[in-house]
Amino acid sequence: MKRLKTVATIVVGLLPLSSSMAGESVLVLGGGASFMPAYEGSSKYLFSPLIDLNYGYISDDYGVFSIGLEGAEWAIGITESLTFSSRIGYDAGRDEKIGILGSKNEDLKGMGDLDGSMTVGAEINYSIKDYQLYASVDMATSDRKYGGRDIGRTVNVELGGIGYYQINDKWDVEYTLATVWGNKAYNQAYFGVSKQQANRSRFKEYDAGSGFKDIHSGAILNYNINENMILYTGIGAYYLVGDAAKSSLTEQRLGWVGLGGIRYTF
Repeated sequence: MKRLKTVATIVVGLLPLSSSMAGESVLVLGGGASFMPAYEGSSKYLFSPLIDLNYGYISDDYGVFSIGLEGAEWAIGITESLTFSSRIGYDAGRDEKIGILGSKNEDLKGMGDLDGSMTVGAEINYSIKDYQLYASVDMATSDRKYGGRDIGRTVNVELGGIGYYQINDKWDVEYTLATVWGNKAYNQAYFGVSKQQANRSRFKEYDAGSGFKDIHSGAILNYNINENMILYTGIGAYYLVGDAAKSSLTEQRLGWVGLGGIRYTF
């Protein structure tokens, strides 16, 4: 679900228009709410607000530049179907007390807070009519410590596809299927439990290695009120695999995500 209508998909969507819209810009604003597990592997769910804020600029010869709450990105078309993009983002880490509104989930009490880090990344995207296939990689720019040990720099790779289906002039559907691979640092950060953390929390010590961590999919139904305003609702799911599934942090391998909101494009 995370990939649908992110900076990346907005950037790729603008590229076919780069010759006819050169010098123009696009601003996307929106808001909504989501319902999802407190953390990957949790059996408890939380409501969270959603905020969309993305700005894209279509240059004459240098592709599309965009910036939003998830980071900044530059994308350029190599061919009519093949796109390359590079980006700067931020991995917010994870607090042991999770939540924004109301009472917070404290199931990770004793795990400590995982500090955030700037990230750099790149993506290759191949479009076939109403479908996109992509491969992306993101790496933290700093080494991090968590649970009393150095975990190093996290790296995650995502492989997947996105599809679009136009039902009629008002309704359309976006859907995605993908999998994520994490290096040892990434999987240890989000699924590992150090000796120090095991002594301070209810979780058993667990050393996570590199490997695929999940398979996830989702679908979003869009209602186009007019050419600028969209109402959307969606559902998604992930299924943890590999060391992520075996972690003592994991209460449920299958997690669900629901969301809805409104988006306006200027």
